[in-house]
Amino acid sequence: MATMASMHQQWNSLRICAAHLFRRTPWLIVFLQRIYQQFRPRFSAGAVGLLFNSDGEILLVEHIFHPHYPWGPPGGWVDRDEAPATTVAREMQEEVGLQVQVGDLIHVEFLPQLRHMTFAYLCTAESLEIKRLSPELIGYGWYKTDALPMVYPYIREAVHRALARIANARQVTAVPLP
Repeated sequence: MATMASMHQQWNSLRICAAHLFRRTPWLIVFLQRIYQQFRPRFSAGAVGLLFNSDGEILLVEHIFHPHYPWGPPGGWVDRDEAPATTVAREMQEEVGLQVQVGDLIHVEFLPQLRHMTFAYLCTAESLEIKRLSPELIGYGWYKTDALPMVYPYIREAVHRALARIANARQVTAVPLP
C-alpha cells in the first residue's frame, strides 16, 4: 500500500510531466479548452443602471416586452465579449439618450431556472434630461423608492442596496478630517 508521501510524489511527478507536455504542444491546451467550453454551462446575462436624481428618485422605463413587470431601470442584454458595465453605459445611451458614468456593482441576481444573471450598477450623470426613448419603451418616470411601480423583485433589492451604499458614502464623506 502506497503511503501518502509516495502518492503525493507520484501526483506531483504526473503534474510536472503534464506541464512539460503542454509547453511542447500548446495547441493541445487550446483543443482541450474548446472541448471544455462545449460542455460547460452557458448563461445569458443582462445589466441595468440605477440612476437617482437629486430628490432621491430613481429613473425607471416602461418596457413593451416585459408583460409581468413592465417597469425597470434602463438596461439590456450583455453582448458577446462585452463587460456588463459597458452594457449599462450603452443601454442608457440607446434607451434614454443619457451619458452615464457607471459606478459600483450593487447587486447580482442569478436565476438558475432561466440560466440568467443580471448585474445592477449604480450610475451618475452630468445631465438627467431624457433626450429620447428607444422604440422598445413606452415611457419613463422618476419614482420615489418607497413607491416603485411593477418591477422585478431583484430590482427592489438592488434599489435598497443602492440606497444603503449612497447613505454609507454620505456618512463617510461627512466625517471631519483631523
